[in-house]
Amino acid sequence: MNDFDQILDDSLRQIASGAVNADECLAQHPEYSVQLKPILQSARLLGRGRELTPSGAFKTRARDQLMDHIRAHSHGKNGKLPLIWTIAISLAALAILFFVTGTAVAQGALPGQALYDWKLTSEDIWRATTPDRVGVDLELADRRISEITSVSSDSANEAKAIAGYKEVLTRLNSENDVKNNDRILLTLKSNQIKLSAVGIIIPELNKHISP
Repeated sequence: MNDFDQILDDSLRQIASGAVNADECLAQHPEYSVQLKPILQSARLLGRGRELTPSGAFKTRARDQLMDHIRAHSHGKNGKLPLIWTIAISLAALAILFFVTGTAVAQGALPGQALYDWKLTSEDIWRATTPDRVGVDLELADRRISEITSVSSDSANEAKAIAGYKEVLTRLNSENDVKNNDRILLTLKSNQIKLSAVGIIIPELNKHISP
């Protein structure tokens, strides 16, 4: 592994863990900023990919626009790309589109389903690249509650969803301050009501919102 590969690997790992954000990574490695920037920007897009549900028309349009851009900026004869580059770019474009689509689809996955781990990974990247981590954690708290109620008839997967909720709850406890207290409390009270409706009690949640 060369220096750039090592730095890229370390940067993505640090971003996923929440230790730094993309801009901080670029500041740490100015000599590689040109190479790193588009990759780290893709991580930001992945975080936003949860909001996307690309249609077939979107996929076709995006691929065509990418090919048009590459042809317009190529230096080959007559502005045409060699066949090998055309194939490679087509595959890369399709891979990116499938990746974004898969990430969007994964947002509906539940514990025990094939795409659930992908869903959690995309959430980690989303949280690592957002300026409002409290806001993300509040939305993730709501997601975990929806998962708990959806798999409440399956004890193993319910336990997995509750464990995930407790992780978010721990983060929110550390993020709770004068600025964020009201919106955190509002979300947690809503969570408590939803759990009570299906007969589920999480002591850590009740303790967190007790006066």
